Formats: sequence, C-alpha cells, structure tokens
Amino acid sequence: MIGNDHLRRDYTYRYTACDGTTTADWTYTYTIDLTTALVPPTNGTATVECLSAATDPGAPATIKDACGRDVVPTLVGFVDDPATITCEGTRVYTYRYTACDGTTTADWTYTYTIDLTTALVPPTNGTATVECLSAATDPGAPATIKDACGRDVVPTLVGFVDDPATITCEGTRVYTYRYTACDGTTTADWTYTYTIDLTTALVPPTNGTATVECLSAATDPGAPATIKDACGRDVVPTLVGFVDDPATITCEGTRVYTYRYTACDGTTTADWTYTYTIDLTTALVPPTNGTATENV
Repeated sequence: MIGNDHLRRDYTYRYTACDGTTTADWTYTYTIDLTTALVPPTNGTATVECLSAATDPGAPATIKDACGRDVVPTLVGFVDDPATITCEGTRVYTYRYTACDGTTTADWTYTYTIDLTTALVPPTNGTATVECLSAATDPGAPATIKDACGRDVVPTLVGFVDDPATITCEGTRVYTYRYTACDGTTTADWTYTYTIDLTTALVPPTNGTATVECLSAATDPGAPATIKDACGRDVVPTLVGFVDDPATITCEGTRVYTYRYTACDGTTTADWTYTYTIDLTTALVPPTNGTATENV
C-alpha cells in the first residue's frame, strides 16, 4: 500500500497454515525517494542597451522529472547588479522548477547585460569669423542631447586650443564641449571654431604736402603718428623711401616720401605720403647794371 506521506509502498504476502487460521505475513517495502536532480534548460543571456529592454523573458519550457512527470517553472523574480541600475549592469531573472516532493528544485536564469554601446550624437559644430581675439569668447554650452535610452546628456566645457599657440594677430581658437554618457567612458565632442581674420583697412593720417624752392630742402619729414588697427593694436609706420619726378630733378619737380603702415598680419598695409613740390619762385638778382661814358 501507499502510506499517507506518499514515501513508501508495502507489498504483503501471507502464509496460511492448513488449519486455515494460522497465518504469517511477509512484506516487501519500496521507499519512494526522489533523488535524481531536475535538469533545467540551458540558461539564457542577452545584451541590451537600456534597462527598459530587460523585461521578463517568459517561462522556459516544462521539463520532466525522473519519473516522467511534468515540472512547470514559476517566476521567482529578478536581481539587479548594482542594486539600482542607473546606466549599466546586469539583471538576472530566475524561474524555479520544484519537483513533486516540494524540496527538490532547479533554477533556470536569464541574464541581461545592460551595456550602452550606441554613440552619442552631438549637434552640428559651430563656426564664426572675427577680427579680434577678444571677440573669440566662450560660445556657451550647446543643447542637451539624449542617449540611446532617452536619458539627458549635458555637455561640459573642456576648454579651448589656439593655433598658433599664442595668437598675436590671426589664427584659430577652438572651444570644445564634451558630452559624457552615464557609463563615464562613452563621449562625443562638440566644437566651436573662431577664425581670427583681420579684414578692416588701416586708416593712416592725412597725407602731408609742402612747397620748397630747393631740392635740398625736400628732406625726410619724419614718421607720421602711430595708428591703431581694428583691434586697438599699435601700428608703427616705417619709411619706404622717396620718388622724384622727374627722376633726376635739376630744377623743379616733386619728391614724394612714403611711410608704410603694416598690420600684424603682414599683408594689410596703408601708405602715408609727404609730397614736396620744388618750385623756384624767388626772383633772380643780377648784379648792379654797369654804365660808362666815352669822350668823342
């Protein structure tokens, strides 16, 4: 028979004497003890980028115990590592098979690896052209973007790089803002490039003139005043030389001195001139006229 605890089965054979009343029993007892381990299916795995995708994978297949009985799994729950996943980690779902004895169990797990792999996409880089380095100021942070899971990623200023390293006139200044994803390693840079280009013309003082009678008086007038470029830098003139017209002045003509202002870029220039007009105006003074009287 099967006991109330379902753990044994006793077979009984009875010996009966010829008097029909004297008996003796022989028993054979089976102890039913489920000892073979349950064999669940192979555990499952998946890699996803977002925790929201680490959903219940659903129950694995029903299995059989050693006696061919169906064993249906039930969901135990899931465990996250770290306990609160804000970016990357693992989420492990566990389904448990429990044999009919109530104590023999086997677990099946499905492990999600949450791994952020999609590149961040920053806004289009910015550019501007300015004349003065002082105008190449921090453009300010670009817009906040979203990562692959819809989380906000806010840029932070890395700094700027000048080319040449010390800009005294023209060059580029590049500001960099960096987006860093929640994993701390996935980054994307946004840049704003200023091109410093001096384009405003130099404005020299009014040209000078003078009229002299003698070429020897047409001397170097000296440098005109220092001027400022568009960025307030001093521009000092240098003597180019002079040009005579006619090329060889033997009496009258012009002599033009030129001083040149050259901006820091080495190519933007402006000339200041001083023109002497050599004009002989003083009357000639002959000697006193002579006289003589002759006797006839």
